[in-house]
Amino acid sequence: MEKQKALLSELLKCFVRDLMRGIGVDVVLDDGAMVACECKIDSGISKLTFDVTEASRVVTLSQIQKVCAPEEMRNLSTTNQFFIDELCATLVLEGSQFVTVR
Repeated sequence: MEKQKALLSELLKCFVRDLMRGIGVDVVLDDGAMVACECKIDSGISKLTFDVTEASRVVTLSQIQKVCAPEEMRNLSTTNQFFIDELCATLVLEGSQFVTVR
């Protein structure tokens, strides 16, 4: 069990380090179009920033109510639900907003 905890801790460290540097993701829009962007987390690990060429969107982690896998999205009424596949994850935010990444 201790070995598993150490492995999980190391994996999380690598994940957060990569996310601080920025990772490439596609955001799935309402019409199913995908927009390539860079996703970063700040050094305080409190907000995600999605940067597209001329715009950015900041999502504080406190705004995230739930992270949904594709199966869970089938039960929600989102405008992009028909374009979501098994590679997607959706951040459900306060105020009935969401961000789907692939």
